Amino acid sequence: MTFNRSEKVSQICHPERSEGSGLGKREILRSAQNDMWSFEVVSKSRTAVTLIEVMAAIVILVIAVLGASGYRYYSTLDARRADFQNAAARIALLLCENWRGRGYDRTITFDPVVHLTSDNLTVADSGGVGPDYASGFTPLARYEITMDGVHYWAALSWDDDVATEGLRALNVVVAWAQRQTGSDDNTAPVAAAGLDKTFRLTTYVSE
Repeated sequence: MTFNRSEKVSQICHPERSEGSGLGKREILRSAQNDMWSFEVVSKSRTAVTLIEVMAAIVILVIAVLGASGYRYYSTLDARRADFQNAAARIALLLCENWRGRGYDRTITFDPVVHLTSDNLTVADSGGVGPDYASGFTPLARYEITMDGVHYWAALSWDDDVATEGLRALNVVVAWAQRQTGSDDNTAPVAAAGLDKTFRLTTYVSE
């Protein structure tokens, strides 16, 4: 038995619609053409879904990369701010310990420019620039301090405790500009104009 082209298509798509199924050749051919059209539609739909999935994956990847970059930036910024505060605390402690080490009688003549020495720290008179003195204390002086290339300003003041004779309070206030982040804006005048963080420390010395 021989088949023409339409019969072969019909048998491929629907074997039950071949000769002897009771359908005419035209119905068999029309049915086969409809099936072929539906196959083409399904194929295109599957391709479209794949492209959408790829685009969605790209969007998710971009969001993840941006989130990781932002996290890294703010983590670095927070770490630098913590370094500033730790350095300010070390400076305040160093000033207090050296000041108290001078003894009760010489606290009012303490000068960190002369009496404080350190390899990574320089002290100079600030010319009056710096944070406010502690309230109710007698001002000693203000100083500009540079540690590891970062500028700080310190205000030293003292007060005799009237309730306890022979006890003197020594106060150190260290201030710095939180936003000084680079060599261009880390100069002393710019940093001094933006002092927005302070660290305060008080110690005592007795006669």
